[in-house]
Amino acid sequence: MTVWCCAFFRHEFGSFYPANGDGFYTMIGEGPGAGYNINVPWENGQCGDADYFAVWDHVLVPVAKVFNPDLIMVSAGFDAAAGDPVGGCRVTPYGYAVMLKKLMSFANGKIVLALEGGYNLESIASSTLSCVEVLLDDNPIHGSSEAYPFESTWRVIQAVY
Repeated sequence: MTVWCCAFFRHEFGSFYPANGDGFYTMIGEGPGAGYNINVPWENGQCGDADYFAVWDHVLVPVAKVFNPDLIMVSAGFDAAAGDPVGGCRVTPYGYAVMLKKLMSFANGKIVLALEGGYNLESIASSTLSCVEVLLDDNPIHGSSEAYPFESTWRVIQAVY
């Protein structure tokens, strides 16, 4: 069995999380796992839907197409949700729904979501609800995101990919 891991987090060059070099994009795995880890370390907080969509479209989805997973396991940390006091990012429930919908096109839709993070109960509840609705329903997702990714997001994408 081969496991591929892709992680997105506010890193701020090692001054946020993880507060060391383990979060740099150069940490791609070791030994037989070399090349099976992708870190997407945000340079700053405030990353939102547009930033995550850009990484999804330019990093995660292309790699997933090549990797062709049999099962997807998501460590659903909603500390990136808008309103979370720790994560400092701005992903909306709509953003989480769009990202999950894209993942569902892989592994014949076999996805496990494990709730593991977040520090604002309202943000966790609304983000979780949007994801559960996507898992249970095949209707189109309603909403929009009019923002553009940060310039730093494009730097991270180029560094990672």
